Amino acid sequence: MKLLFSFVILSFSILSTAFRSGPVTAPKNGIWRATLSRDNQKLPILLDISKNADGKTYMVRIVNGTEKLNMDSAYFQNDSLVIPMMMFDAKIVAKSTGDKLKGTYYRYANGAVAGSLPFEAEQGGRL
Repeated sequence: MKLLFSFVILSFSILSTAFRSGPVTAPKNGIWRATLSRDNQKLPILLDISKNADGKTYMVRIVNGTEKLNMDSAYFQNDSLVIPMMMFDAKIVAKSTGDKLKGTYYRYANGAVAGSLPFEAEQGGRL
């Protein structure tokens, strides 16, 4: 009976560790080269990401030449960075590995998801 109890406890410990997500890795400050994918085409996007003074949220700007569009404050939810883009009725939800982001761009209509596209970004580059 003790052996069975020990086996159950050990199994539970191993399984809970296996399914636990890793630590959240904050994205690095700076320029990010991102793409949205659709029909085997990639739409390039340049992002400027920096941590806000509160240490919990991020300033995200879409860069187009000399024009910079400020997005709403980005934040972590569970293990993903959420970048609200209210001016476009959209948001990006992506997992961060520090120098890479991978996730989904969601477009909304009437408060519901109307479409989504794969999103990827790599840190680095210049304006």
